[in-house]
Amino acid sequence: MSQQQLKKEIGFFAALTTVIGTVIGAGVFFKPTAVYGVTGTASLGLLAWIIGGILTICAGLTAAELSAAIPETGGMMAYLKRTYGSLTAFLLGWAQTVIY
Repeated sequence: MSQQQLKKEIGFFAALTTVIGTVIGAGVFFKPTAVYGVTGTASLGLLAWIIGGILTICAGLTAAELSAAIPETGGMMAYLKRTYGSLTAFLLGWAQTVIY
């Protein structure tokens, strides 16, 4: 029996919609009031959104580098198993199951 390989290609539109759906989601429409309520001013609220966006971009680029360096199925569990061992990957898997 021959092994089938996964396709390693994704278009720009598919990547964009995946990131928007995963990272941003619908929460962006419900949080501005809370952010501006905590910061007190619109400028500080906007700064908080910008900092959050920069941190999210850094996290996304880190995940992209990991996926390019470790081309295996399993996502973060595969990366943690390779770098920190099976126990850490197992705990992440359960944490993701409980949280999501």
